[in-house]
Amino acid sequence: MSNHLTLAAFGAVDSVSCLTGGGAAQPSTPGILFAALSLAITVLSLAQRGAGRELRSKTAVADSATLLQLCSSGKA
Repeated sequence: MSNHLTLAAFGAVDSVSCLTGGGAAQPSTPGILFAALSLAITVLSLAQRGAGRELRSKTAVADSATLLQLCSSGKA
């Protein structure tokens, strides 16, 4: 499961439990970590794509595209 889907599932479960339990939402360490990891992977992949284009490396550009696709859909 990709990071984005994991984060969405975690957020949905946490939201429903807060709504049904009547409690206030609390900061979530796992949610913050998943969001930070997703952002970091996206930024690194975009940097790899830029470097690949600058070096005219089709392999690096393709690798960055695959990484972005894996992070957004969970499929290669």
